Amino acid sequence: MSALDLIRKFSAAIQDPNECSVFCRQPSWYQRHAVVANACVVAFIKIEQSEFERHWPAGRDIEPFVKNVQQTIKPEGWESAIIELPELEQPPGGEWMALSTCDECHGSGEVTCDYDHEHECPECQGSGKVKSLHPLSRREVLLPGMGKFNHRYLWAVQQLQPASGFQFMRGPEVTFSIAGGHGYVLGFRFSGGFGAVMPRGPIEAKEVAV
Repeated sequence: MSALDLIRKFSAAIQDPNECSVFCRQPSWYQRHAVVANACVVAFIKIEQSEFERHWPAGRDIEPFVKNVQQTIKPEGWESAIIELPELEQPPGGEWMALSTCDECHGSGEVTCDYDHEHECPECQGSGKVKSLHPLSRREVLLPGMGKFNHRYLWAVQQLQPASGFQFMRGPEVTFSIAGGHGYVLGFRFSGGFGAVMPRGPIEAKEVAV
């Protein structure tokens, strides 16, 4: 899988119908990496600048954001703090976002106002369909001693493995670690980059032994 494919796949996997993060909608460029992020997960994926700029502009200044992430993912003690996760379940076809019938207009694309006039539904813009996330996206993975992490985000990180045949988290190149030392942030590295996942509050918690 190419770096461009990895960027697009990761970005699609962490998007939310109401996502407002500019990093998620459009990757940023920083020192040989595309930066894809939302409020809870960030990945730095290696890509040639010329390739990146064929698809996205590289003008946004993200230096403060990058420094904050780099402080979180420290090299000291990384190997001694590695943890392993099981392979996480995914929706059919790995598609987290799907179209469903709009609850506001019940699929008609129109709503009736107080004056009994019909108007285009503002929720679905008249299409009768809205984007919604698969129920698995609400699941949480409990890492003992650390907190609860979003199932979908951890799954998205697992998909960052290059198509070279080695299994995620089974070799020295691709690892999760709690060596950051800043709260309970879970850092990760793979042969094509690095990143971090932040813990979240409890939503249908599912305990996973590690």
